[in-house]
Amino acid sequence: MSDRLFIVVIDGDRSIRKALTRLLRTAQMGVETYASSDEFLLSLDGHDPDCLILDSEMPGITGTALRDRLVGM
Repeated sequence: MSDRLFIVVIDGDRSIRKALTRLLRTAQMGVETYASSDEFLLSLDGHDPDCLILDSEMPGITGTALRDRLVGM
């Protein structure tokens, strides 16, 4: 098991995803990014992130709605 944190970034803005990826990798964290909540939900199988960074104002399923949905799982 790795002590390295695994972070998932979900944001519709490509430049935000890119900047956060660079920042988190500099801090020695594993990072995966998704452009939408739907894209993340389709890939959920096998994921066990330590932290989600969510855009609260995405089109479709917002970050807040995704959080609520995941808490209910």
